[in-house]
Order: sequence, then structure tokens, then C-alpha cells
Amino acid sequence: MLRLPGATRGFARVAGATTVAASLLATGVAAGATPARAELIVVRGDIVSAAPYPGSSRTVPVVLHLVNRGGPVEVEVRRDAGATTWRASQVVGGERLPMPEGVPLGPKGLGRAIGVTVLDAARRVVRREALDLCLNAQAVRLGPSGAALSPFPQSCLSHPFARGLRLGLATDYAVPVDLSRAVTAGLRPGRYTVRVRVRPATAEWLGMARGGRAVTLGLRVRPLPPRQRGSTDGVEVEVPASGPVVEGHPEHRPPYRRPPATPIPPTDVVPPADALPNLAALPAYEIVAIGRDGRDALHFSSTVWNAGPGPLIVEGYRRGAAPIMDASQFFRRADEDVAAVPVGILDYDAREEHDHWHFRDFARYSLATPGGRIVAASPKEAWCLAPTDQIDQLVPNAELRPGDPFLSTACGDASAVQVRQVLEVGAGDTYGIGTPGQTVDITRLPNGPYDLRIEANPARALRETTVADNVALRRVVLGGTRGRRTVRVPPVEGIDTERRNRAAAGSLSVMLPLTRDSAHTQARSVRRDPQDAP
Repeated sequence: MLRLPGATRGFARVAGATTVAASLLATGVAAGATPARAELIVVRGDIVSAAPYPGSSRTVPVVLHLVNRGGPVEVEVRRDAGATTWRASQVVGGERLPMPEGVPLGPKGLGRAIGVTVLDAARRVVRREALDLCLNAQAVRLGPSGAALSPFPQSCLSHPFARGLRLGLATDYAVPVDLSRAVTAGLRPGRYTVRVRVRPATAEWLGMARGGRAVTLGLRVRPLPPRQRGSTDGVEVEVPASGPVVEGHPEHRPPYRRPPATPIPPTDVVPPADALPNLAALPAYEIVAIGRDGRDALHFSSTVWNAGPGPLIVEGYRRGAAPIMDASQFFRRADEDVAAVPVGILDYDAREEHDHWHFRDFARYSLATPGGRIVAASPKEAWCLAPTDQIDQLVPNAELRPGDPFLSTACGDASAVQVRQVLEVGAGDTYGIGTPGQTVDITRLPNGPYDLRIEANPARALRETTVADNVALRRVVLGGTRGRRTVRVPPVEGIDTERRNRAAAGSLSVMLPLTRDSAHTQARSVRRDPQDAP
């Protein structure tokens, strides 16, 4: 999260005119709406923290929920492009009103909303934590008055360059309060007391009764079972620790016979403007330099997102026994396809770590001098489009549940005769560090500054509203010597995405490879419903 002047870390503190007036607005009284009335529900009186299997870390079950028994809570949280601060407003009766004092909000939801105090058997405080609360996360209906489907997204925002969050809790809906960060790590085996308290200003805004803002729970921390050694096909192995992974260098991957480039088929169809997508590149992040087998490579994560107003829909149709599909871009309005244009081909990559259909003209990665001359390019050939991250839930026509059954993505196997790849409005497709092709070879490049270039729709095969935002640059400064290259990555838009990588860079070079399928699917499993994850 970002440190904001005069605000809780990572959250915008938006002041109302006065505390009393803001409180009235917060409850919706001024707009004649039903105020929120939240309460805590304890589903188990005790927490048991234990490892589910040998070698794993401790986990805890969800024992506490926050449920809203009053009127709906709705908030819009925004970060303007290039800004480091977030601004928030609540929506009451269709009106946007100021937030009350002392209720910090940011991309992860309500900031430091839950205070947790852990006491040992001698009643000594051994830990204090302040936890964020995402009202969207895993919301479930918990009463007959609740709508069949929550009108809010299923998550908050995790992408470092996210821009807009729609946050809310509908009537008779509840969200789990995840206490795991406060009660899993660093506590010795034994029995503890856990006191959980909702931040006073947040509790007031949510309409919580004064006597129902805190609960006390018992906690039992069990000893971790010993790491066990086992055998696989007669080979003794040990359960490995989890951690970041990166791929090998491109020259070590099986050869890929890319079909020759084909011109984009001509068409007289003019898609309607209000159904066009807008593909926008975001700056690269998680950037590290790794030396291996005499080569040096820059590894990174990248995202291209769709700012709308229409979804990006690419369908491919098998033309026969050859591993080729004719690709068309569809344009949708009011849940109906209203036009389609040919956009080239999809081809099947039969390599074991891929095994799916590629769209070749979605993005391009390269390294350029500060003057714009491209000096190196990524070996990544193609993409299977999918909404792995929500970037802006507030743009017009944003899909609040990316990956819904009507626009689900499928990358297909060798027997597929049709695939449908989709990037919905407001969502981004992220390929993380460790995905094959997310590298640029820097072995022969001299030290100095370069721009890591992410370009969306490089062949201009896809129809979109504008190409003005198709390129994003991230300054990198190469240093070191061959086999020990370093990279310094200055903040961009005031956001420093690389602090964590600087600490982990030394261990990345010894991690195991991760295939494109597993990396991309892993990202989806965390950030969206994996309807048809390839």
C-alpha cells in the first residue's frame, strides 16, 4: 500500500463537513434511505491454528463474519491516472456523498478496520494487528431479504496500478473476517485469548450497536507436525517451501514452429463505436535480473487491460486438420453480438508446457533506449486472453464478475474446434513473472538506462476506440557484470512496485521453472472465478 500524507497508510481519508453531518450522511438518513445496521456473528467460539499437512504453514478456519441487517452500503474509491492517492465517496440513494472522518478507504477496502489483540495464558499482550476489511470478498447471503446475487464485485483490488474500486455490502449479506494474519505466524504452541474490535469510526458508519463492536475468542495453537520425507517412484523427496518461481531462458525451451505471418483479412464491416474495447498497457512490474547458464535475462510481470466501453471478444474456428483457427473479433451490445470482423488466426502450440491455442497479436514486449530505439525483444509469441485482474471497477460497463458463464474464456486443447477468448471491461490480463516468455535477454546489452516497453495490439489487428494508450514504458537501469547483472527500477506514477523484489532477488535465480499454463491459471485461481481456466 502507499503512504499518503495525513492519512492511514494506503488509504484516502476523506473528510465530511462535520462529524455529526457526515454521520447522518453515512447512515443514509439525509437521503431518506435505510441506514446500514451491521453486526458480528461468531460461528465458533474457539480458533484452532494448525498445519493441514506436514511441511505446510498454519491455517485457521473462519470463525467470524460481519453481516449487514440494514440498508445497503456502497462506496466508490478512485485513483486518478498518475496519482498516488485514493479518493472515496459513498453512494446513498443514488447520490455521491462525502465519507465521514476516520474511515480510511483504499484498493483493499476498509483500512485497518479490524483491531486484533492476542493475549497469552498469563494475560500478557503478545500481538496487536490492524487488519483491512474487504466488504466484497466472499460475500454470502445470510437472510431472506438479501438479493439472489450481490450487486458488488467479488473482490477488492490487488494490482499495483489498479484505479477504481466499487465496494459494498448488500442487505442481509455477510463477509468473513479473516484473522489468519494475526493468529498464525510467530505464536508458540499453547492457548491464547483473541480480542477482536471494529474500528470505532468504521463501526459508527456501519451502524453497529456500541455493545456489539467487539468479541472475544479462544485460540489454540497446535505444534507444527515435523516435515516428512517420502518417496516418488523410489526417489526420496522433501516437501519444498513455497516461493516465487521463474522460467528458464528461451533457448532452453522446446522449439516452436510459428506459422508465417498472414495479413489481416479485409472487411467492410464498421463496428459500432459503443461496442469497441480500449486496450491499455500498464507499466511492467516485479522486475528482476537473473543470470543462468552464462546468460542474463530481465524477468517481469505485465498487464494489458480493457478500459471499454465494450468487451474484447476473440473467437477462433477450426479450418481442418491443420492446427490453425480463423479468428474473428466480436462486438457486443446489450448481451447480443452486433458485429464481427476477421482479425487473423489462432494457432495451436503443442509443447507440453503450453497445450493450448494462441492469439498472436495481443501484446509485444521489448527493451528500448531512452531515445526509443528497440535493442532487445521478448521471445513471447502469443497469448490466451482472460480477465486475471480487475483494474477499474468504475469505468462505464465494467464487468463486476469477470469470467461469468456468458463471456467465459477457454484456451482449448488439441481437439478443440472453437475457442472463445475474452477480456471484459475493467479487467486486465496479467502474465506474471515466471511465465514463459516474460523475459528479455540482456546478456550483451551495456549497462545504463532503458525503457521496458509493453505494447498492446501491436499489429493493430484488433479494433478499439484508441491506440493512444497502447504503450506503457517502465524505466530500468542495468548494472553489474555478466552473470551478476543488476537492475534498478525507479517508481512510476509515484508507485514503487519493486521493494519486495529487491529483498527476494537473490533467491529467485535458484527457483524452479513454472510453465505458462500453471502461472496464468494460478493468477486466475486467486483473482477470479476460474470458469474455464486453460
